[in-house]
Amino acid sequence: MCVLDENDESYFFEMKACFDKNYDLFDKQEQHNAIISLANYCAHKMRLGKRQISSRYFLK
Repeated sequence: MCVLDENDESYFFEMKACFDKNYDLFDKQEQHNAIISLANYCAHKMRLGKRQISSRYFLK
């Protein structure tokens, strides 16, 4: 949903919360893929001019 509705940041935070809560349930490849997806969302937001985005998203 982060990709389909990039303006609704709640999807990002829901995905991050689920990932953080269930990190140990994922194998290394799934962990890697999830982290890449989260980082790509932040990078996209930064390219749109939201420079403060990376620390705000990853420190919650």
